[in-house]
Amino acid sequence: MVIAAMSTSAPATVDAPTPGPAPADRVSAAAAVRPALPTEVDDALAPADAGTPPDAETLQRRLMRPWTSEALGARTARSLVVRDALTGERLVDFRGSSPLVPASTTKLVSGAAVMATLAPDRTFTTATVQGSRANRVVLVAGGDQLLAAGRGSPDGVAGRAGLADLARQTARSLRERDVDEPVTVELDLSYASGPRAAPGWTAFWLDNGYTGRISMLALESDRALPGDPAPADPALVAAEAFRDRLRDEGVAVDPGEIRRRRAPSSTQVLGEVTSAPLRDVLALALATSDNAMVEQLARQGAVADGAGTGQQEVNSWVLDTVQQAYDIDAAGATLADTSGLSDGTRLPMRLVADVLVAGAGGRYPALQSVLTGLPIAGYSGTLADRFTVTGAGRARGLVRAKTGSLPRVTSLAGTVTTDDGRLLVFALTATDIGSGPAEVAARAAVDDVVTRMATCGC
Repeated sequence: MVIAAMSTSAPATVDAPTPGPAPADRVSAAAAVRPALPTEVDDALAPADAGTPPDAETLQRRLMRPWTSEALGARTARSLVVRDALTGERLVDFRGSSPLVPASTTKLVSGAAVMATLAPDRTFTTATVQGSRANRVVLVAGGDQLLAAGRGSPDGVAGRAGLADLARQTARSLRERDVDEPVTVELDLSYASGPRAAPGWTAFWLDNGYTGRISMLALESDRALPGDPAPADPALVAAEAFRDRLRDEGVAVDPGEIRRRRAPSSTQVLGEVTSAPLRDVLALALATSDNAMVEQLARQGAVADGAGTGQQEVNSWVLDTVQQAYDIDAAGATLADTSGLSDGTRLPMRLVADVLVAGAGGRYPALQSVLTGLPIAGYSGTLADRFTVTGAGRARGLVRAKTGSLPRVTSLAGTVTTDDGRLLVFALTATDIGSGPAEVAARAAVDDVVTRMATCGC
């Protein structure tokens, strides 16, 4: 998706209240969000039918031992909600309405807002246009933060659009216009412009690679990783890479400073490349818990819906949209950012569970597509190395969830299939855990809680 003069896009939409789906539709919807594994391990999955719902009291007793583990810190600083994915019945509610630190499970709420506003198949367009003179090429950012520095990969998500392909189109257009003098590359960052970092993102988070900068134009190779920080100006790095690719195409290029300049309102498009669909981009952001990507997508959703690009404006847009689009009570929720990294965010786990039920219930197919991209326990994303301790391995392949980690906080929210073939949704957070080895113990306790859901024939 891109909102720019040279692009076309479907109008933003918000789901209006409609009658809930029929039981058969709910079963199909629940089946769609169950984990999907390679064929050689499909036997790990429970049948994709309605299953038998667990008895609430029996499930609560089953979870009590791991949930009261000292590894999870003070009992008043933790929360757990478990609901039936098909009926929405609340099976477990331990302080579910208490606003607590959710860490990166915040991204589920933000993702729900994005998918309520932007069409799942929307793409992000990066274009070049002619500037104020024939030999000026303006690179126009359109929201793609996963550009390949070279050729694009048609089947990929990261790197679907390539700067080498854009340079080839641009060079051909310049030749057709008989431009033979050195070309100056300029950069238009006017689309969804805003701060490069949320106010609560400290230098520690940025300098150590726990998040990158928020940018509407960036290379997929510049995504931040712990210990491998992203560039301070991702858009400029991408523009320099584009200029290098243009030179590779035989175009004489001015090597001077790349200036930021808004493209003329009426001009010629020289080339354009498009990203993977939004649903796939958001799924990648959630699977890798990419803070900058989620913030960037939320800002684009806010812009499309007529909100501003300031952090508080985007934060308010997320909660308002979730409340209105999915008829979810957001009382008690406070966002400091839309990714869960900044201090100050507080969410009731009830709200997170409500989002999951909305996605698993089939009424909102776009939100359902978000849940199908969540990591699978023991196999993918941020859950690849979880559920490995003794006993917890029984839940591998049966849990699809979003992780959350901050100093003294561990959280997890997603779906789990029980021994009886029933799909449950759960949301939990513990906000008073220890540090160092204590963090590992806390995550193991969380995995034990969820494993007891998965192995519940109750």
